[in-house]
Amino acid sequence: MMIVGLTDAWPRMAKYFLIRGLKIHPMPETISCYYLESPNIDNAEIQRILREQLDGGAGSLFLIDRVAILRGKMSTKAYGELSKFFDLHVMCYPRNTGQLQDVLISGAVSVVIPPSLPYKTMQQMAWLTEEIVFPYSTFQEATDFEKVGGTRYLTRGPIPASYTSLYCVGIEPPNDKAIALKGFPDEINKPDIF
Repeated sequence: MMIVGLTDAWPRMAKYFLIRGLKIHPMPETISCYYLESPNIDNAEIQRILREQLDGGAGSLFLIDRVAILRGKMSTKAYGELSKFFDLHVMCYPRNTGQLQDVLISGAVSVVIPPSLPYKTMQQMAWLTEEIVFPYSTFQEATDFEKVGGTRYLTRGPIPASYTSLYCVGIEPPNDKAIALKGFPDEINKPDIF
C-alpha cells in the first residue's frame, strides 16, 4: 500500500498504519539522519530510533553506518529492522555487488556507494539496481557515474550533473527532485569520507 503526499495528518496516520503493519511513503522534503556507530544494534536502540523518528512524523530515515563505511562490515540486521518502519536510505559504502545486494535485500530503498569505486564495479552495481547514490565530489567522478547510468547523488554543493534524486547536505534543495538531509554528522562531512 502506498500513500503519497500526506501533510497535516501524516504523524497521526503513520502511527495508525504502522501499528497495523502498513508503511506509508510520503514525498519527503527533508530526511532525518541517524549515525549508527556500532554494528551490534540492540532492540532498545531500535525502539529509541523509532520513538524519535515516528514522534517527529518521519516516514524516511537516512542511516549512516560508520562501521560499514570505515571497515566494510554491513549492519544488515539493523537495516532490516528499521526498514519495517521507514523508507530506509543507507550510507554504508558497499565495496562489491554482493554487499550491495545484502543491503538492498535487508530493505534499503537507496544505497550510497563509495566515491572511489573502480569503474567496472560501479558499472556492475548500476546494472544490478538504479537505487545507488553517488557522493558527488568531482565532475570527472560524476561523469563516470553518469556513463554507467547513475542519476542519484549526495552533495554538499551545487552539482552540474543531471539527476533524478539529489540528497543535500548543508545546502538548500534547489528543486523538487532534491531532499535536504537533517542532522548529517560533521565527522562524515570530511572530504576523505564524503
